[in-house]
Amino acid sequence: MLNAPSAKPPRRRAGPRPPCSSKQHHFRGLDDRHHRLSPPQVQLLGRAPRDDRRDLLTVAKPHHDLAEHAASPDRDDGAPKLVARAQSFEHAPAPAVSSAGALVDALHGLGARRIGIVAPYLEELTRLVVAYIEDAGIEVKDAVSLEVSDNRAVAALDPEELKSHWRRLDLGDCDALVLSACVQMPSLSVLEEVEQRSGLPTLSAATATTWAVLRALDLEPVVPGGGALLRSGSTTVSSTT
Repeated sequence: MLNAPSAKPPRRRAGPRPPCSSKQHHFRGLDDRHHRLSPPQVQLLGRAPRDDRRDLLTVAKPHHDLAEHAASPDRDDGAPKLVARAQSFEHAPAPAVSSAGALVDALHGLGARRIGIVAPYLEELTRLVVAYIEDAGIEVKDAVSLEVSDNRAVAALDPEELKSHWRRLDLGDCDALVLSACVQMPSLSVLEEVEQRSGLPTLSAATATTWAVLRALDLEPVVPGGGALLRSGSTTVSSTT
């Protein structure tokens, strides 16, 4: 006997897809090129009503924003520019901040020319991050890779261990220290202690993003416990005192 044909599954009603229904989201920018946004960026772009988007500050901060952007073929365009193109496409003009751009801007704001960094990434990915920072005109004298490949494990790292990790760096002639090059790796609770012990202005991808957000909102970038970057009223910090 022939098997009866299986019933066809019900057809889905046509309608817009959820903003993060797929792993990647593509849009065509003003330069007529296709660009890719991560799901967190798509969610942020679509969160506010169209009528209220004029005052919206979009913070484009995927878990590995700096590493992802360093490895992107569009990295020369700058992460904020890519997000700004997406906002223009969606008719939502607003300031755009990314942790990748914020870290570089903060280092320039500190007047840093030579730095050391601690990154949770595998060494290969850390090298891309180093190249991205050096493309911006800042020398990375030394970098420590913690060789953590699982993003969830990065978030679970004990910030207390950074007190010893930074000591593995050769910081001779450096004028700033990036204690955490990833917004996913916790560091705030020990940042000022490391800053005092190292004698260098010490920041992280997270404090740099905070600094950039406050500046984009025309607010004074001062946050207690955020290190020299968020303690000084000026844009240039020459020391931790």
